[in-house]
Amino acid sequence: MSTKAINAALDFMPSDVHRPRGVMDSVKSFFAAVRQGLDAAHEYNRLTARGVAPQKAVQIVFDSHFADRR
Repeated sequence: MSTKAINAALDFMPSDVHRPRGVMDSVKSFFAAVRQGLDAAHEYNRLTARGVAPQKAVQIVFDSHFADRR
């Protein structure tokens, strides 16, 4: 895999990443990220159970949960 392909795959990361300060802020950020991922997974499962095609469900979930990271 070329470096260009790896860089393109990682372009979803925000450029102004908030770095947690201290242990409690790190723990809070970790659990917020886990919660966001679980919410996205739940919505994906709900959409696919209703008959939405998996690729379309992924697009809907990413647009609704992770649009602010573009």
